[in-house]
Amino acid sequence: RNAELEQEHLRRAVKGLSAVVQSQIWARCFTYILKTAAARVLGPKKFAEAEIRLGLFLSLALLPTKEGCRRIAIRSSNESAAFVLAVLSAILTMALSVIGYALVPGTKTAATGTTRLLAPLAASIEGLAEPALVLLTRREEYRAIGFTRAFAQVMESVTTLLAIYSFSEDQLTNAPAYGKISYACILLLGFWLTL
Repeated sequence: RNAELEQEHLRRAVKGLSAVVQSQIWARCFTYILKTAAARVLGPKKFAEAEIRLGLFLSLALLPTKEGCRRIAIRSSNESAAFVLAVLSAILTMALSVIGYALVPGTKTAATGTTRLLAPLAASIEGLAEPALVLLTRREEYRAIGFTRAFAQVMESVTTLLAIYSFSEDQLTNAPAYGKISYACILLLGFWLTL
């Protein structure tokens, strides 16, 4: 019986891995094209500055959730305890986002001030997707996770590019922040609706 379960787990893992790899390759290529176009329109310096700041902030705000709580919750033998830990990690992410927002020094332009506000919002929304992601991972729904992430990555780039073409010159640096909001919202909806 255990050998059959192990074989089933291995089969599902391999199938899920191949789906994730395929969707990630497709999404990364498409995202690269869109972000290259965005960088050309916005200018490499402005685009890189906005992307790096946002990426760094989101990475730091989501670090305890992604690297700590998620791994513990996935390995937990009790599903309800895993879910509670994932919810606590979402709350921790929101708290770290607010603290991070408070610690970022004030800026001189309204555009970067808006980005300062949108970055914690994006981190909080992505943090709220964490409990669903933990449950999906525990249920070995790798294909759904992979496709949701790939779609979110593509839509982040599409949103950024659309924002660049829609915003006025003084608001262009906010475009990547709106892309991050889009990414987080798609993860939130995609993961929870898949459950």
